[in-house]
Amino acid sequence: MQCYTSVVSLLEEKRCHFVVQEVENMEKRVEEMKKCMEILINTEKEMNAQFHNESLERVKDEQKEIMPEEQELKKQYELLNKEMMFWKGQSEWCNADGENN
Repeated sequence: MQCYTSVVSLLEEKRCHFVVQEVENMEKRVEEMKKCMEILINTEKEMNAQFHNESLERVKDEQKEIMPEEQELKKQYELLNKEMMFWKGQSEWCNADGENN
C-alpha cells in the first residue's frame, strides 16, 4: 500500500511540475503576444504618419487590410490569457493539494 501511495505522490508531483511549466510557458507566450501587439500598434502609427498626406480612401483601404490581422492577434492574445488563467488555477490547486499532503 505504501508503494502505491508513493507512486501516486510521485505522479501528483510530476503533474504539478508539468502544470507549473505550462503556466510559465503561457506567461512567456503572453509576453510575446504583448510585444507583437506593441509592434503592431507602432506599425499602425508609422503607417498613419506615412499616409497622412495621401488620400483618406487609400488609408482606409490599408487599415482594412491590417484589421483582420490585428483582430486575429487580439483573439490569440485573449485565448492565451484564458489558457494561462486555467493553468494558473491548476497550479494553485496543485500547490494547495501539495501543502495539504
